[in-house]
Amino acid sequence: MSYPFTSLSSKSGHLPGSTIHVGEKRAHKTSIDIVHYDGQELIGITDPTTDQLLDCQKKAGVSWIRVSGLHETNIIAEIGRLFHLHPLTVEDILNTNHRPKAEEFEDHLFITFRALKMMDNNLKQDQMSLVLGRGWVLSFEEQDHSRYATIIQHLEQHKGKARGRKSDYLFYRLIDVVVDDYFKLSEYFEVTNESLEDKVIRPDEKDYLPTIQRSKRQIFQCRKALMALREALVVVRRGNDALIHPSTLIYIEDVYEHTHHVIDDIEVQRDILASALDIYLSGQSNKMNQIMQVLTIISTIFIPLTFICGLYGMNFQFMPELTWRYGYFGVLLLMGIMAGIMLWLFRKKGWL
Repeated sequence: MSYPFTSLSSKSGHLPGSTIHVGEKRAHKTSIDIVHYDGQELIGITDPTTDQLLDCQKKAGVSWIRVSGLHETNIIAEIGRLFHLHPLTVEDILNTNHRPKAEEFEDHLFITFRALKMMDNNLKQDQMSLVLGRGWVLSFEEQDHSRYATIIQHLEQHKGKARGRKSDYLFYRLIDVVVDDYFKLSEYFEVTNESLEDKVIRPDEKDYLPTIQRSKRQIFQCRKALMALREALVVVRRGNDALIHPSTLIYIEDVYEHTHHVIDDIEVQRDILASALDIYLSGQSNKMNQIMQVLTIISTIFIPLTFICGLYGMNFQFMPELTWRYGYFGVLLLMGIMAGIMLWLFRKKGWL
């Protein structure tokens, strides 16, 4: 299924902070859900009213407002107005091609980044945006793909620390899930690259260049997204005592270290893929050299034979061999002996 796509050029001429969706329309409609919880209860609300959204900023406990689908810009703009988001922040949320970054405001913290996942050997990318406020977290996703199903399940079953912590811990967990997906990507690249290395050294006739180029492009996209996410986490690590408790900074620091770890793994896989490409190209070059060697040997054998044929093909009147009864058979024998001697010499030198 193809989706309408809005390019970045469509924003040309508009004022900064304009609410224009950039990217693919990946959801049929924009949906909003609220998950409100504290140590005693958890409440889920689908398609909340404006009053219910405003209550999220006043209630005790933690309110997680999930927004799936970014193409209905009026809804995103309204949420930005209700939660006092800067117009440039709303603009960044709607730009699904935006480079990962983080910004700190007086009463909220904003981060946007790429969520990557491998599906059917294709790298799927989704833009994720999170806004951390006092007692609430906004999450904006291009589509509802149940990435955070495990977190919701843990909240419902009262597992882990989230139900007893504030919104900053939920903010950390939402980022951590995406970073964990990068670990899965790194493991996928490790397995596929090892398999690819084994294949390219085999003497078969398959063309592995498209596969290598596709993996190379996927690793590049993954590395690019990770490097930018790591830079964004530097802003989050600086901390805002009003929004992020020092006890949660330890977990954010751990996520930051995880990005370093994954980047190192991705760099290793990039080197392995480059090595596989070199091996493949060397193998192709060796095959071409072998073909050229065979053709050269054949040409070398036929050069003197062609000379003899050309010599006796000249139309001179006085050529003694032409009147000799066994001339034809003698020339054939001479040509056979010459070809045999050359084949013996080539074999002796190891060229055959």
